[in-house]
Amino acid sequence: MIFKDMAVCDLRGYNTAESAGIIKEITDVALVILPKNMDEETKKAFASIKMEDVASTVYADEDCKINIYNGEVILNSGNISGDSIWVINGTAVIMPLPEDAHVSVIVNGQVYNDISNQDSVEFLSVNGTMEIIDTKDAILLLNNENITDEMLCGDTEKKFFSNGDVIIKKVSAHARGYINVVGKIYAHESVKQSQIRLKSNSVIYYNCDGDLIFKKNIGTLHISRAFLQEIDGMLIVKNVGTLVFEKDIEPELFKQKVLEIKNSSKIIAPAKIFDLVQLRSKNIGKIKRKR
Repeated sequence: MIFKDMAVCDLRGYNTAESAGIIKEITDVALVILPKNMDEETKKAFASIKMEDVASTVYADEDCKINIYNGEVILNSGNISGDSIWVINGTAVIMPLPEDAHVSVIVNGQVYNDISNQDSVEFLSVNGTMEIIDTKDAILLLNNENITDEMLCGDTEKKFFSNGDVIIKKVSAHARGYINVVGKIYAHESVKQSQIRLKSNSVIYYNCDGDLIFKKNIGTLHISRAFLQEIDGMLIVKNVGTLVFEKDIEPELFKQKVLEIKNSSKIIAPAKIFDLVQLRSKNIGKIKRKR
């Protein structure tokens, strides 16, 4: 028996010398999980297996939960307890965990780990970037949540944290607070004149007057000059299957109204704004010139 080209090879069910002996080779595997409680004969059988290009090997009990996640995930007391192994392809935010938790993590992407988890989280492999964060006493924000002047004005400075994107509306000069965001910050120009401290692991956009308009999770979206002229603010397009820009859109209007395009299978754009579309786009399958 040969195991190859796998993200996780879980061998906890082969906890006898006889069953382990039928495995001849393990190749190109990110994580091999071996039974934690093996007798000497079983250990010898596993030791004789040829292993090549194996990134990590761990020993785990039968009740240890194995989780494979693609995308963005938050690990916290709601989904973590006891022993578990996580293989994450994307972005992971690890909030303060329960005292009885022990998490082994493999990350292909980005990981943000709360400073309180030093004894709870073991990183087997990080193919990307890792950052220690401090979320103590922080107010947790939802993705694309609006932060208003009322939230930032008061007797004490507040601390906010978000694993996604946040939007900061127009604020007064005495607004203050610390905002730490894994995603993007879309901030009104007035934030520059306030006492607010910003940190983003992505990008901070400062937009002019007007709101941010989100168009997302749509199969096909057509955008014309009239569409953009009706927007009081700037447009952000996410998770649209096919995005079509009409020929009547002038470059200056596009620059004034379109802030970002992300996660689209196909974009069709006229030649006069084709380069601008490319500059505003990220994670796009194909960008085609409109004839």
